[in-house]
Amino acid sequence: MDQNIMSRFAVDNPIKVNSVMSAAILPESPGLGNIGLSIKRHNVAATIRLAQLPLRCAFKMKSGNMVPDLKNGNSDPEFVMNWVPPNNMRLYFMVNMIQPAMSVDVQFLVAVDPVGKHYRLPLSNLYEDSRMCHGVYDYSGSTLIDVISKAWTQFQKSRWQSDLVDRGGASSVSNSMEMFKFKPLEPSGFEQLPIKDGYTWESLSTRISSPFITEHIVL
Repeated sequence: MDQNIMSRFAVDNPIKVNSVMSAAILPESPGLGNIGLSIKRHNVAATIRLAQLPLRCAFKMKSGNMVPDLKNGNSDPEFVMNWVPPNNMRLYFMVNMIQPAMSVDVQFLVAVDPVGKHYRLPLSNLYEDSRMCHGVYDYSGSTLIDVISKAWTQFQKSRWQSDLVDRGGASSVSNSMEMFKFKPLEPSGFEQLPIKDGYTWESLSTRISSPFITEHIVL
């Protein structure tokens, strides 16, 4: 991305573009739409709406259903369940890159309700403001697409461990088992179960207020 353009048009206020490129350019990207960009000074934030969330973690049986075992997130066996967000949730993966080095600064996993409020899902590997703990990884690249693709691939393939599991509050583990439930089917496979009556995804999540997300997310 041309540094002169950024200097001229994105010095004080973010410039947001909804449809910069198709997310189909990313590996393992079924059901994704477009990638939006927010540009401000040296920050380039990419927003990708998720059609499903890959839950690669330890699971256990509870009341006949498979639920995440985040407290023992580093144990085996590991399963991968693709969780589809409810109709009234928009779920986004955000990647912020620093120019001109073309490297990832921070990543976020953000749930958004119908009126635009932001939430942290009851998961591990997330700080209180929904920043992701992504470990040590080389996100550098020669182009914007290279960097986004690397961050996306790592997000798809990384395991949800026990790190930061309590950052969503004391009830985060129990809330995760209410939100992410899968019923075993015969002879094979699993069915995602809806959140049971008396709960909503908002009540099982934590409301967050992040100036960075507010400023840069492209809805």
